[in-house]
Amino acid sequence: YHFYRLLIGDGNDLRADADYNTVRKEKEDAIIKNLNSINKRNIKKWQKILESIASFKDYVQEWKFNTFCDFIARLAVQKSDLADEILENVFKNKTTLYDFAGSFLIGFRRSSLSLWDKYCTKIENDKSSGLAIKIIQSLELADRTQINLRKNDIKLISDITKAENNFSFLEEKNSY
Repeated sequence: YHFYRLLIGDGNDLRADADYNTVRKEKEDAIIKNLNSINKRNIKKWQKILESIASFKDYVQEWKFNTFCDFIARLAVQKSDLADEILENVFKNKTTLYDFAGSFLIGFRRSSLSLWDKYCTKIENDKSSGLAIKIIQSLELADRTQINLRKNDIKLISDITKAENNFSFLEEKNSY
């Protein structure tokens, strides 16, 4: 339960007896400790933990998952091979983490373009309109002072925004 509370909700809810900076530091230290504990031997256990937290998606306000999403993105940056193992299973079995694939994409975009490409292709193949927008979001265009786009990224953005080629399914789902 403590790990759930660490990743879901408002960080200020964790400790009413401490000031904001103390709570933020304790939370960050706990997140780093948990990220560092993830390894090849316990990855299946960690996937179950993350799936369990993701299962509350329909019962908790979306903004309360911000730290959870950040945790997943950081996992994908710091341990991309393990994040890939989790996400491969998520796509294969359409588990509760499927809706959080965008957080993995953000991390992969920062750490492994080959994994980012792999999951963009899986999203295309799944014809997931919900995750198609996550592809665009994972480019982090709004936050970046230095944007590093490849030619195929620009084509992908164009296909998604125009609902063309492999993303023509978006037009079908958005027709009025």
